[in-house]
Amino acid sequence: MNNGENILLLHGWGFGRAVWRSVARELPATAELIDLPGYGPLKAVSPPASLASMIAAPSQRTHGPAVWVGWSLGGMAALTLAAARPELFKALVLVGVNGRFTVAVDWPHAVAAKQFQNFCAAVDHDPRGALLRFARLVARAPASARATTRTLLDCLNAAPLPSLDTLRAGLRVLAEADLRGALTQVRCPVLLVLGDHDALVPVSAAAAVRSLNPAISVAIISDAGHAPFLSHPSQFVDVIRRFLP
Repeated sequence: MNNGENILLLHGWGFGRAVWRSVARELPATAELIDLPGYGPLKAVSPPASLASMIAAPSQRTHGPAVWVGWSLGGMAALTLAAARPELFKALVLVGVNGRFTVAVDWPHAVAAKQFQNFCAAVDHDPRGALLRFARLVARAPASARATTRTLLDCLNAAPLPSLDTLRAGLRVLAEADLRGALTQVRCPVLLVLGDHDALVPVSAAAAVRSLNPAISVAIISDAGHAPFLSHPSQFVDVIRRFLP
């Protein structure tokens, strides 16, 4: 990849762009960390009602093909944009992304509905406490949970917490979004990166995603949870380097 080209990094639900800071320095091009609406400097922006509205402002950061790397909710937003605006994408890396975030009758490879509803209730009751528990869930993996949790907590403390309205809006998007159509429509090279101990996106989702679009590449990082770029940064960067043209 040419050094003059950027990699645009999108964070996930609950965590701002600080999650990317450590790994961004190791990527094979200049990395730009982008805040979603309601996070960081965009904290005052009205919470987005859909993935399309969530990605509207970030889409204006580039006027030509770029490499987009999106984690979880940020990856879902990037995938939505890639299906609608293919001219903006040189390649797309999806980290911890699924065809659906929650289970459907025809998509069992996702978070159980009751588990998700309980978490939404916890966010309403105690947003900060729920984010702390979510950090532990994201980090869950046998060998790296403690260090990854500590990093995620540092990221939470690096900026003001998103508002309750922003957290609620993001959860609604996660509950309602169905990306299976976008997965069949995307035309740029796509890499799906999963941790084999991801508590939110089971490894079985990889085969289901490729059944929709066999052109999608998949990398499974061993002993990693939902944030493999934090727990296994060297392996993550190696996977990106091998994938990018």
